[in-house]
Amino acid sequence: MLFRWPIPAVCLALILALVPASSGRSQTAAPAPLGSCQAPQDPLAQARRELLTHLEKANKDSNLLDQVQKIINFILEKPAEQPSQALATMGPKTLPGWLSPQNTRLLTGRPNFSWQAVPGTRGYRVELFQGNPEAGIRLWEATVSQARLSYPCQRPSLQPGNSYIWKVWPAGSQKAAQGQFQVATPEEISKIRAGARDLKRDLGKALPESRVLLLVGGFYAQQGYHLAALGELARGRKLAPADPLLQDADRKTRQAMGLTDD
Repeated sequence: MLFRWPIPAVCLALILALVPASSGRSQTAAPAPLGSCQAPQDPLAQARRELLTHLEKANKDSNLLDQVQKIINFILEKPAEQPSQALATMGPKTLPGWLSPQNTRLLTGRPNFSWQAVPGTRGYRVELFQGNPEAGIRLWEATVSQARLSYPCQRPSLQPGNSYIWKVWPAGSQKAAQGQFQVATPEEISKIRAGARDLKRDLGKALPESRVLLLVGGFYAQQGYHLAALGELARGRKLAPADPLLQDADRKTRQAMGLTDD
């Protein structure tokens, strides 16, 4: 004889079988605690913390640490926008997009000039002025076939403390790209080089050479010697090409000088 379940009892049994044992608790997953999933760390900020921590452990000179802190803060700051000195045109580029030296102080009165080559040009005319080109003195001019030129050794060295403007005309162009720079005085040169030398000496005891070059480059850039800064940063990047602080410092220094292809 078969045992017969009443229909309501059968329905109840099926419902209970389908409900998990933990049905007394809510099945909605509890939210993860705030902060349990950390955002990726900024590699620049992390590298900065590591650098300062390393230096603090190796050197207790508060003056040096304060100087390094200011240099790092300067390196990480967004540089001020520099007005483009090159006159742009629509369509194919007809003027150099960048020039060097540009927006920098120089440690020499015999600069090397370079600029972005213009495709298809037959050559360039370069003119150098002391002060404003309209009211200043034209000191020198030359015609070259390549996008680089050194100030001639047979001419008098550029005067320390003076500001200079130089222009590049591609062959056949009525417009020019323009750059500007200043030559430091012997006293300024002596002071900045002594500061860089002292930094290298003191930091070399605690940091790898690439990080020393980073900070010396930042020191030069702080004082407006962007071209000298790029030289130090380039040597540092050869030693540590993946260092985010070196990469960022190099990019921002170039930006401050207008050294872009745009």
